[in-house]
Amino acid sequence: NNNLPENTEFYIIEAGARERGDIREISEFVEHQYAILGKIGEQHIEYFKTLDNIIQTKKEILLSKRLKKTISYDIDGENIIKIKIVSMIFLK
Repeated sequence: NNNLPENTEFYIIEAGARERGDIREISEFVEHQYAILGKIGEQHIEYFKTLDNIIQTKKEILLSKRLKKTISYDIDGENIIKIKIVSMIFLK
């Protein structure tokens, strides 16, 4: 993040996780300004054990100190709605 050329306009990373805390660690390191959340479902349930653990881990993307906006392309998913409600609480 600090070593990018000055003329860099976009830098895209993927925050992959296998356990709670993984995305938090990435968010604290990268200090991203924008986040995109995809579908939240039972992908990698073998690592997380429960859907709630997956949801809690995905919410860690909201912990960046420089976060300006979070975008979701799974608007109709019921799990993304849970995160949107919590994100409002985080961002106030």
